[in-house]
Amino acid sequence: MLKQINFRLGDVIHCIDIKISQTPKLADKAEIILQTYHFSINQIENESLKDDIKVCFDCKFSYNMNGGKSGGCYTHEGMLAWGLKGKLKSLKRRLDKGLIPEGTNGVMEQITKTAQKVKISFARFGTYGEPTLLPIELVEQIRPLVGKVSGYTHQWHKPENKKFAKYFMASTHNIFDVKLAEGLGFRSYNASQVEGAILCPSAPTIAKEKQVSCAKCGLCEGGKKAKNIYNVIH
Repeated sequence: MLKQINFRLGDVIHCIDIKISQTPKLADKAEIILQTYHFSINQIENESLKDDIKVCFDCKFSYNMNGGKSGGCYTHEGMLAWGLKGKLKSLKRRLDKGLIPEGTNGVMEQITKTAQKVKISFARFGTYGEPTLLPIELVEQIRPLVGKVSGYTHQWHKPENKKFAKYFMASTHNIFDVKLAEGLGFRSYNASQVEGAILCPSAPTIAKEKQVSCAKCGLCEGGKKAKNIYNVIH
């Protein structure tokens, strides 16, 4: 880890990690990426992802929308789930010691200093949790410091989140959602094939040698003049 920044805004703890990529889907292993995570205080205190209503809201894949059972989100399984649980444990230790400050004071200074030392190829907003929980000002200031970006919001239907359409994709589930999102200024990343959308270049159905990493692709920056994207596996 090159830099880890944690801060609290109300009932949500935000984490910004700057590190060497360990995930070829996101970026080559030699590349440096920035990732954001958003956890509720309850998740951290209980060291569990299950109480996710304050950071996943009405996402159909969340625990809270499925009676406390996993709705099938990829963050609930495998090595990613294991890593997130480890992160919760680490954050709880820091929270118990009073080491997580309230507010964003100093956050951009730390990111900027790191970006002056290393090239950040890619930023993934909302690796876990809803990225629109971040202040738009932070997103705007981070953008010129990195190469490509991506972020996906299930909260695209809220008028107050229209300002994020320049940076994030609407996370949609059918053509009806896609059309509604378009009317609100969002491009869409759909969980199944829909008319007019192209397959995600890093989709698992594409041969590995032909897949394109997010750091090289960049199609999922919401404000790009490009087609909607779909994937067949969430």
